[in-house]
Amino acid sequence: MSIWWKKNLPLERGNIGQQNWTAPLENLFKVHTPFTAMTANFVIPQDVQRFFVLVDVEPGQEDAVMERLTQFPETKEIHLIAGKHDILLCIDIEKKILEESLEKGLKFIKGKIRPLSGVRDTDTLTVGKTFIRKAP
Repeated sequence: MSIWWKKNLPLERGNIGQQNWTAPLENLFKVHTPFTAMTANFVIPQDVQRFFVLVDVEPGQEDAVMERLTQFPETKEIHLIAGKHDILLCIDIEKKILEESLEKGLKFIKGKIRPLSGVRDTDTLTVGKTFIRKAP
């Protein structure tokens, strides 16, 4: 069984310690295999960088924080979830150059979401590729 990332992401040894491996940023978000048959029923957005933000809130503040999150035009989805985190937030940032989009997204999270009253902590997942099922 081959591991996809071992074949497709050329790893470079980092300079801090024996086990520090890094992949060039542009390779993390590159599609390495053709998706044509698989994507016939899907839309692949090209103009936005998507982030999923797992938000931890103060007890009893879930609804108030969710209401505040609706105020941002970058907000696409908000989900109250069970588990380690309280809210799953999906935001889209306009994509021009990948590095700029990542920086703008993280700046938005740091400057707009984390300071909200009731927010204790956030974990951010940066999306490399999105497939959205077309409406029937």
